[in-house]
Amino acid sequence: MENNQNFSLGKKISFHRHRLGMKQQELADILDIEQSKLSDFENDKKQPHYIELVRLAETFKISLSELEPPYTNIFQNNTLYDSSANIMNQYQNNINDVKELYRGLLEAKDEVIKVKNEEIKILEQLLISKQEKSR
Repeated sequence: MENNQNFSLGKKISFHRHRLGMKQQELADILDIEQSKLSDFENDKKQPHYIELVRLAETFKISLSELEPPYTNIFQNNTLYDSSANIMNQYQNNINDVKELYRGLLEAKDEVIKVKNEEIKILEQLLISKQEKSR
């Protein structure tokens, strides 16, 4: 797409989708959106959210600035991309924190089960002892 700066975002999305030989539904599935929403993007009825723009650029293997020239100044020096990378790193760290929390909960659950089993043994011994005394 030579000198694509004159094309709308929707035309660029459509162009790159066709360039990859994809159907709208295939690209919609990658973006995790409805096909009708992708159609609205391609017909310039709706604008993609930032994460959708990132996924589009990744899928098309192009830079974000190639998708939409008006965003060029925002993406200058990769500031927004760096910000996105930081958000993704924070997200991954949060996932790791949640995994650790679940591991801790599982360990605590195992410890509670162990203590409860010991309590049951003690109660069983008390019951047996009481039964023996009452004989």
